Amino acid sequence: MKRHTVFILVIGVLLGSCLTLALGAKKRSSRPVGTYQATVEEDGSDVWVLNTTTGDLYVFNVRTGRWDVLGFVPD
Repeated sequence: MKRHTVFILVIGVLLGSCLTLALGAKKRSSRPVGTYQATVEEDGSDVWVLNTTTGDLYVFNVRTGRWDVLGFVPD
């Protein structure tokens, strides 16, 4: 009986893995995902936002509540 249970478990794991891979396999888009990319400082004090279309870089200071434009980021 134990061998039968292990066999069923292995088949279930394999089927689950195949299903996960099948759902994740989709046609890739040639378009970028979004216009903006964002990151946060390690201590959470600043939020950095890059406009990937124009190259403008913005920073939001959480302590002061202000947005500042840092300028243009070249390619």
